[in-house]
Amino acid sequence: MKIFIRKEDYYCKVYETYSLEKFRKELYKHLDMRKKSFADQYTKKIVMDFFRYAKDLKKEYLNFYAQEYDNFQNFLFQKELWNREETEKLNLNKNQTILLLRPFLCDYNAKNFVDYDEGLQILNQMLEEINL
Repeated sequence: MKIFIRKEDYYCKVYETYSLEKFRKELYKHLDMRKKSFADQYTKKIVMDFFRYAKDLKKEYLNFYAQEYDNFQNFLFQKELWNREETEKLNLNKNQTILLLRPFLCDYNAKNFVDYDEGLQILNQMLEEINL
């Protein structure tokens, strides 16, 4: 898992089997902080808020647009207005999808965290070990 920014939006490339509950379990397993400490609880809240209202673009494509667009990459290109280089750079295999992350729907903490200096880099370091 890795978060990337496209224009002003946050995205994450994940496997189709991704779910918020699986993510929560993996996150709690991989965080190396003293359990129930303020840092542990606050970090979990911020990271979970970042993913809480994620929109699975491939699921949206399959549920609503599969007849209109030939494939997922064309959906990203034509409907979501990505350019061809961006879709090719994703290097998606058939078992992967893209989540549109919407941290601003929870509260300001998640969005402010990643916008602060190296926040996104720190978040991606946490996510490196999570294979979803």
